[in-house]
Amino acid sequence: MSRILIADDTPVNRYFLETLLGSNGHQVVSSANGEQALDLARKDPPDLIITDILMPVLDGFQLCRIWKSDDQLKAIPFIFYTATYTEPKDERFALSLGADRFLVKPQEPAALMAVIQEFLGKADASPRVPTSSPLGSEMEYLRQYNEALFNKLEKKVRDLQASQQLAHNLMENAPALIYIVDSEGRFVQVNRHMECSMKHPAGELLGKTRDLFLPADVAAQFRANDQRVLATGEPLTFEEVGREDDGEHIYLTVKFPMQDEEGRNYAVCGISADI
Repeated sequence: MSRILIADDTPVNRYFLETLLGSNGHQVVSSANGEQALDLARKDPPDLIITDILMPVLDGFQLCRIWKSDDQLKAIPFIFYTATYTEPKDERFALSLGADRFLVKPQEPAALMAVIQEFLGKADASPRVPTSSPLGSEMEYLRQYNEALFNKLEKKVRDLQASQQLAHNLMENAPALIYIVDSEGRFVQVNRHMECSMKHPAGELLGKTRDLFLPADVAAQFRANDQRVLATGEPLTFEEVGREDDGEHIYLTVKFPMQDEEGRNYAVCGISADI
């Protein structure tokens, strides 16, 4: 039975590898970042390591560089398994650090196991020699590392801009009233259907509460439902009654909390259909 070390900060990725490797008779040791993996390996060297690249504390590139310069670890097969650094130049840089294989997620389980078995069968093989010797050149390593990091951040920004545009288009064109209010009940964002329903443009709604535009009892109903969502932290569904010029309207509304990076509920998003 071989002992395999995993380094990945995403729990679902670790679970997949733990299940796959465990079902194939291997002992698995998991870590959430490169620093943890390095500490575990130095205490009890594994037969092979599989690591992600984008991780906190110590990423995969940094881990590989240290690993391949450590006399105790450098002969142990080092496999990158990544879904973020997937460009050919990322692979070249990874292999230049001494990595034995560069795999892009996802891989079919059988294909991934074949690669693992290939390296486990080479236990007596010599350690892989870095192709461009960045270990001996701090400036060259930093240049390549920074270039890889910059390219990835640039792509993340482009992806974020594209996703924001998609979200905006979906919000504006959805056949429903969509809005976001903060914990004080002030409008943060509204779509065009909400503008029509409220009979005010976004510029007049944003930063203000419903009390300025709706009858007091109607505004209080919406506000109470918002507070329930903020208090429970769970998506909730309501039948809300509104009054317009042509009479009462019943809205089937789904409301869910929006959270900040620390998990605090700071706003409520509502999606309402007039039924």
